[in-house]
Amino acid sequence: MTLSNTETQVTVDGDDLTTVFNYTFPMGGSATYAVLIFTDSGGVTSTISSSLYTITGVDDPDGGTFTYPLVGSPISTGTTLTLQRTLPLVQDTAVGNQGSFYPSAVEGEFDYLTMITQQLQRQIDALEERVAALEA
Repeated sequence: MTLSNTETQVTVDGDDLTTVFNYTFPMGGSATYAVLIFTDSGGVTSTISSSLYTITGVDDPDGGTFTYPLVGSPISTGTTLTLQRTLPLVQDTAVGNQGSFYPSAVEGEFDYLTMITQQLQRQIDALEERVAALEA
C-alpha cells in the first residue's frame, strides 16, 4: 500500500446522540495501535480503556469507524473524543542476505516507518503550538 494520507488522529465532538464515529487514516493493522482520549467540557483528558470501545477498519488504508460508548449514553455536547494511531517505535522485519526477497514485506515496513514519522510529526506540531502559545 502507499500512504498518501498524513492524518494520524481524528477529534470528534459530542452531540448527545452519536456513538459511531469515522476515521480516515490507516490504523497500521492492529486495534492495539488505537488510543482513544476523552476530553471533558473543562479540557480535562482521560484515556479510554480499549475494552470500552470497538474499532473497525484496522486493515483498511482508508480507515473505518470506532464506537464509544458500547453501552450507556453518548458523549455530551461540549466534550470530544480523539482517536490516535500510536505505533510502537520498533522495526521487526528482517530481510535475509541472499535469501528470498518479498517486496510486500519491504513495502509494509516502509509503510510502518512512514506512519511512525507521521506520529512523531504530530507530536512535534503539538509542541510547536504549545511554545507559540507560551510566547504569545
